[in-house]
Amino acid sequence: MAVLTRTKVRAVGVDVSDQLKGYLERRLLFSIGRFGRRVTAVRIWISDVNGPKGGRDKKCTIAARLRGAGEVRIEEVGTGLWSAIDGAVGRLDRAVSRRIARGQEPRTTRVGWDARWPAVSRI
Repeated sequence: MAVLTRTKVRAVGVDVSDQLKGYLERRLLFSIGRFGRRVTAVRIWISDVNGPKGGRDKKCTIAARLRGAGEVRIEEVGTGLWSAIDGAVGRLDRAVSRRIARGQEPRTTRVGWDARWPAVSRI
């Protein structure tokens, strides 16, 4: 739940209801709640790109700030607001997972074989 306390939602040309906010919170908690304190803040921008013209015009942009790994930003455009949110949250989950996994890989250096494997002795 630490993620949800630092979540901000901004909307341009779209009415954000309490039902939509609740849906966003549940989706984020389910998607990136498992990363716990690694995610320090989340910002969400929801907009209607084309206005009353119609078409694929709902856009959801989500930016998640990660401790020690920078920021991950995902943008998804869909025909409906709910589908744009679902797509963005799903992609955010995969992107955060990749970024955290990449940041935790052991760093290899150009040192001798014995330095990398100290448990192995020379014969």
